[in-house]
Amino acid sequence: MVIVAVRRPSGDLFEVDVPKDATLNTLKAAIAAKTKEAVTRQKLLLGHEVLSDERLQAGLAEEDRLEASGDTGFDKNSSQTDLPVRIANIELVMPALLDMSRQSDAREVLHLVSRSCTLVTHQHSAAGVWDGDDQTLVRPVFQKDDLDFTHAVDAMYLEDGELYTLVRCGRLSDEIYFIQLWCGVPGRAVGRFSLPGRWLNESVRIEFSPEGEFVIASSMGTILMWRTLTGEEIQRADCAHWGGSIKSMVLRLAVLFQGDPEGSGIFNRKYHLNLWDYHAGLQKQSWVWPEPLDTPQALLSASGARVAIWSYQKELAVYDCQSGHSIKTWFDEALTVAVLNFSPSEEEIVVSYKQNLKEVKIIRIVDGQMRSALLPEWSSCRFLSSVGYSADGTTLALAEAGGVLHRWNGATLDILDLLPATPLPAGDIMESQICRDQNFFTRTNREGRVELLNLCNGAYLVL
Repeated sequence: MVIVAVRRPSGDLFEVDVPKDATLNTLKAAIAAKTKEAVTRQKLLLGHEVLSDERLQAGLAEEDRLEASGDTGFDKNSSQTDLPVRIANIELVMPALLDMSRQSDAREVLHLVSRSCTLVTHQHSAAGVWDGDDQTLVRPVFQKDDLDFTHAVDAMYLEDGELYTLVRCGRLSDEIYFIQLWCGVPGRAVGRFSLPGRWLNESVRIEFSPEGEFVIASSMGTILMWRTLTGEEIQRADCAHWGGSIKSMVLRLAVLFQGDPEGSGIFNRKYHLNLWDYHAGLQKQSWVWPEPLDTPQALLSASGARVAIWSYQKELAVYDCQSGHSIKTWFDEALTVAVLNFSPSEEEIVVSYKQNLKEVKIIRIVDGQMRSALLPEWSSCRFLSSVGYSADGTTLALAEAGGVLHRWNGATLDILDLLPATPLPAGDIMESQICRDQNFFTRTNREGRVELLNLCNGAYLVL
């Protein structure tokens, strides 16, 4: 095992143990177990660089060689030197393995955490943004002007510390349709992204990219992407437009479902799940989908190292994103995946099947070994919203669309009590969801009341 010293900007220091062959995600999962901060929110820096890929294993192998030779690579009698750190304009890289410094006795990294917020919207109430760190609610104010509608669709704290909100706007009579970018509270408009007028009558998905650098809109097999603060439209490296539908996104990576324009006829066309580095506009992997009438689903793990792919007609499979090869496949024609997620360590997947909504399967990816978490006897679960772990991996949770959040001990799978304010029975609750950073559960009823429950400590807010 290797001891890594983790320092916060405040100067606080703690240590975590990781294996010598640790991946970056393993280190982040170990940190999450102590801090309860989701892997997806963490940025780890060594000196002036974000910790990145191959260099961890290379660094650990070199350290083993030096220890064997007796050369530690530094003077133990000399004083340790503080590592310079550049916090602004951090470039996020696809994580895999991480570099260790031999400039000090302790292997030390700086631990930065993106602020967490959840957008809360309802047709009968003004949009609110719940700050998960400060446990406060703020309500940005959006000027409607002479528009027919203005709807907030996403919110995020960006690198400058300001809250940015995406608002979908339009005027039906003139087929004017655009996204407006608002900054701060009460809010000021800072940018506009035009959408095709023909999208007014279509379903449109609008969101920030996971790191907030891009605004992304998709509809009708077309994807538009702009740089958030400059409005520059982003195209692929070959200068072609983005096409397909987004199935999953993590930092830098997206899985798109795309048809082959060279194919002829719906039954002869080839369909692909393509893995893209959307920062560079480069395709990393592609998997052919042989069933033209069966739309697949895909989910990237938080680190982007693995992807789970499934559909109604085909097996569930987990692939390695670097090699493109299948790690493990499960197939049972009698079972259909309802909801799925990776564990924080990415060594397991948690799955609930439509044919048995009262049981959650925890499957070890390497060998397919299964464990089960059972819902209580009184549950009448009929439709699931999401499943996943809390950031520290101590709690497994299953959200029902009926408004109840079931929880289990992540290690023993013993069922835990319902969180405070969880209604039983659920009544007229409409929606429930484990949110983007896996720390919050949202539910909304027909009167417009919203409750956000923290999975880790049970704190809640009622509007």
